[in-house]
Amino acid sequence: MGAHETFLVLNDGRWLAKLSGLERLMRVKTVPLALSFPFGLTLAGVPSIPLPSKIKMKVLPPIELHEKRTAAEDPRVVERCFEHVRATMQRELDALAAGRKRLLLG
Repeated sequence: MGAHETFLVLNDGRWLAKLSGLERLMRVKTVPLALSFPFGLTLAGVPSIPLPSKIKMKVLPPIELHEKRTAAEDPRVVERCFEHVRATMQRELDALAAGRKRLLLG
């Protein structure tokens, strides 16, 4: 929690991916535009000096799915397991976010 505050994304850049041809050539769906130091307006991912931010991490216990190996071939089981993992991680991320007192400095 907090790494997303180290630079300011202005736009997801879906239009830029289409306009540049990257969507077709490299299957890139977005080319985010960010405001960063010292370069100003850049493509997200261009090396820059990050804004100060307190980053919190939490290591969760292993998530047991209790499925047989052959269950990986059943799209419904895979989707159910994916949703369980996603929901578990989102719940913990929401709890970390709720504990933050202020933007950037945690």
